[in-house]
Amino acid sequence: MKPPSSGPTSNGNPSRDDLPRASEHWAPNFFGDLYERIYSRHILTADRTREETEFALGELGGCPGMLLDLAAGYGRHARLVARKRAVTALDINLAYLHNARAGLSAGAKARLHATAADMRLLPFAPSSFGGVMMLFNSFGYFPPEATSPAASSHEQPTAPTREVWRLPTVFYERGLAPEGFNVYQSENDATPEKPLVPDEPTDRALNEGEAPDPNLAVLREVARVLRPEGKFLIEAPNPAPLLAAVRRNPRRHLVMERSIIEDDFFFDEGTKVLGNRTRFVDGKDMHHCGYSLRLYTRGELTAALRSCGFVIEQTKGDYTGSAYESRTSPMMLITARRR
Repeated sequence: MKPPSSGPTSNGNPSRDDLPRASEHWAPNFFGDLYERIYSRHILTADRTREETEFALGELGGCPGMLLDLAAGYGRHARLVARKRAVTALDINLAYLHNARAGLSAGAKARLHATAADMRLLPFAPSSFGGVMMLFNSFGYFPPEATSPAASSHEQPTAPTREVWRLPTVFYERGLAPEGFNVYQSENDATPEKPLVPDEPTDRALNEGEAPDPNLAVLREVARVLRPEGKFLIEAPNPAPLLAAVRRNPRRHLVMERSIIEDDFFFDEGTKVLGNRTRFVDGKDMHHCGYSLRLYTRGELTAALRSCGFVIEQTKGDYTGSAYESRTSPMMLITARRR
């Protein structure tokens, strides 16, 4: 396990002393033991992980040198990559990184390095990696200062009513849960649909006239640690179908054997931040948490990547390689090359 070390600050990113402590951010509270237990057992299946990893290696496999799995979580992608080539898994959660290396063959364990660090200040020298992947909605974790946090460990969501809401459509499209998953549509949710995020031209400047976006620090750091001509694969949710689904059904309730996930979603149109309050239950264990995710249109995200020194190579709509459609694709899978 490689210890984190301070990275340079000459690229305009904050120094380590300027970054909020991990305990002040929602991620360590949300991505804990119950999240790993429930998602690894019921939602992020081995087949799904294999499909995602194969797609990533198809995009990055030709890049020489080590790969970086950014916001690697408990290492579900990095473990598969390590069967074939060297990879560094980076996450803020040290326990997840220990789990990422557990049970690997000697060869795979030697190829999988693990580093605990904040992704806004990567502890690596410039041009350290041939390719970087950032999968499963890991971009947008740092909302504007004016946005209130989703839910701390001391906040408890409103007790759910007896009504159980249908899962947002996007969860079906991504295959994260089957449709017959103990969920029903409420008759009271009959509000007419309207788009919350309009289509935007792909060359629109990100946050034009707004306060600086703290998430750009992540993209600048990726550009710094990539070799020239190195590739970056980033997955982000497609706002239009996601927000349409949340507008129709702001609550989801999953019952999976002895496990339960209850979510209440909300969206701040001013800051473009999707938040939620979540209750995880697994047997007798229960945890209240929440998240805040800044959503980006394709135009905003590609403009941000270009501003950080990337050339956009392609955008796909899912891990089967389907063409991206702004109104229907469940995600944006953008492959970019560092100039």
